[in-house]
Amino acid sequence: MLAAGYRVKARLGHHQLTFLAAGVALGSKAAEVIPYFDRCRRKRNVVAYDGDEVGEDVADELVHRVEAFQALVEVWLERDQWE
Repeated sequence: MLAAGYRVKARLGHHQLTFLAAGVALGSKAAEVIPYFDRCRRKRNVVAYDGDEVGEDVADELVHRVEAFQALVEVWLERDQWE
């Protein structure tokens, strides 16, 4: 968001807004991962507030997707953002 010149203020729904904005900025390349991260955001709330647990396989999948997303963002920052 900051790289695109925007800042999301810490208000109700700011995490959800950040994911939606990332989907717009990154375009179709992020179409699959943005909804996944949003589901993870919601699951995190359940874990934090209801005491639910997350298995190691779920955590490993999240790490894998975050690494792929990081690579996507790095390409966007290097190429797409500055064209």
